[in-house]
Amino acid sequence: MAKKQIQFMCTAFRDGFQSVYGARVFSKDFMPAVKVAYDAGIRWFE
Repeated sequence: MAKKQIQFMCTAFRDGFQSVYGARVFSKDFMPAVKVAYDAGIRWFE
């Protein structure tokens, strides 16, 4: 049986920033995490 490619969307960044504490996050603080996630193969962010 051939392997099936599974795609998913990372919503951790969206959900975290909608919290009370997340509202105080600056772009310069979370962009390194977005880059690492992208380098790990995640291509869909919300």
